[in-house]
Amino acid sequence: MGISILLWFQNIREILGPVFDFIAAYASDITAFTAAVIPFLFYWCSDKEEGKDILLALGISMYLNQFLKVTFSIYRPWILDKRIVPSPAGTRFASGYSFPSFHTQVSGTVYGSIAWMLKDSRKPQALLCLIIPVFIGISRMYLGVHTFRDVAAGLVIAAVSMFLINKGDNIVDTHPEYRRYLPWIAAAFSAAGIWYALNRPYPMDYANGELIVDPIDMMKDAMLCIGVFFGMFAGTALEVKYLNFQTDGSKKEKTLRFIVGSIGMAAIALLHKVRLLAFVEARLSSFLTGLALGLYAMFLYPLLFTAVRRKMIK
Repeated sequence: MGISILLWFQNIREILGPVFDFIAAYASDITAFTAAVIPFLFYWCSDKEEGKDILLALGISMYLNQFLKVTFSIYRPWILDKRIVPSPAGTRFASGYSFPSFHTQVSGTVYGSIAWMLKDSRKPQALLCLIIPVFIGISRMYLGVHTFRDVAAGLVIAAVSMFLINKGDNIVDTHPEYRRYLPWIAAAFSAAGIWYALNRPYPMDYANGELIVDPIDMMKDAMLCIGVFFGMFAGTALEVKYLNFQTDGSKKEKTLRFIVGSIGMAAIALLHKVRLLAFVEARLSSFLTGLALGLYAMFLYPLLFTAVRRKMIK
């Protein structure tokens, strides 16, 4: 079924031409990128608690995505069936294993969380937020880089991530004393995830004399996402215990806060890309980058702008 759907989309792609490929690719990439940025608008500038829930759900979602990718090690559709010819526009960010779809899962987690938040007060906007991840999933199939199974799994795991955070909130609200255990639970899952990603056997299949998927690359992706996961939960615990920042301020101040914070996140990610930490082993560097991103987002940057704001008020 999955391949037949892709072949159907492939026929449509051939009729519409490459222009529509680029439209679908850039629309899905930009929408998924926006999904990774939107939570900081809430957490840093608007609704701290809602933003925190979205970010923690995103951290869980990223962890689960890599766990499933590493566990099932399913190749991309064009590897599974030679009849599939993916769009070059769609393969730019389609490396590694295929299942589940990262684009779909990340957007499903973020926009799904926002839809849940708006379901009572702004139903049209909530419906739009539910449509966006479906659109992204369809676009990934249209481009030939994911099967229906990949997309469906991404949406299901997004829903599971949201459920876990919602359930966790209810438990912590009822038993506030349990909050202190969350960083340790996250640490245990992170340690288990690291061990699993580094030690499980990976497929070693070759095509044209090269590995179809290099296990080292998958380990680096997994380590990055595990680092983000642990950094977010550890940063949340630090923020609750030592900071408890507020999101108030003028519109101009909030806009500047968001822009500066986003630049900081981009700078940390860039350090990883250009490998300024070249002396650090690549997999460890990936984990440290993810950890830095999570800690910065949840605790270090709020600590910084809170200190600056207090100094300005004085």
